[in-house]
Amino acid sequence: MSDNGFRAYAKERADARFRDWLRDRAEPHWGAMVGHRITRDMAADRLPAGALRRDLIYEHGFVETAVTIFAYALAKAPGIAEQSALVETLHALTNDQLEYFERVFGALGISAAERDSTPLPAEVLAFGDGMMRLAAHGAYEEIVAGMAAAEWMYLTWSRAAHERKPRDPVCAEWIALHVGPQFTAQVDWLLEQLDRVGPALPAFHQERLADAFHRTLVLEIGFHDAAYHETPEEPPGGSATGREATP
Repeated sequence: MSDNGFRAYAKERADARFRDWLRDRAEPHWGAMVGHRITRDMAADRLPAGALRRDLIYEHGFVETAVTIFAYALAKAPGIAEQSALVETLHALTNDQLEYFERVFGALGISAAERDSTPLPAEVLAFGDGMMRLAAHGAYEEIVAGMAAAEWMYLTWSRAAHERKPRDPVCAEWIALHVGPQFTAQVDWLLEQLDRVGPALPAFHQERLADAFHRTLVLEIGFHDAAYHETPEEPPGGSATGREATP
């Protein structure tokens, strides 16, 4: 259709949701990230060990950035209900995720020195910088749109991977963390915020949310591509850690 704004989208669909418009507008990058090589390799127990170590280090580094992003959202939130939900999100980031990383780094022998000395590729730096700019300069709804893109995407691919029951314990736990009730509730809340607020926004503001959603996915693709830099291909079925969970 010539007009790809939300109002035109909603006219053609009786059950149109703002989240769906954002996702559809973000194609092909939504599909590219949900089906990214790293999501397939984790699900199939064939993620190269080097790629896993790098991805864990990059993801751990982004937790601090995510805390700052959600803190910006907390400061810009329109009311106490939104602030209360964001406080819970911050608690989960600084507890559940950090506890996971500490356990895994210990199991894999990834020391603080290795984490500090691992160079950050341009794509990883671009992701952090781009999300921080969104948090610092975007409106509350734009921050929600950007983080919804990242977390809805994670929930979507993790659900598909979880159904395949990967045996590698590190990947299996990472996937399970992103299909658990706390993370699922967090994603649902972000999407409900968008569905409630988005349709009533002026068209130019809706476009800014669509841009934030789309740009986040583009940055995510680069971020996860970076885990494979300088990593030789490994045969399908190879365990990322060299060990498997007990069946």
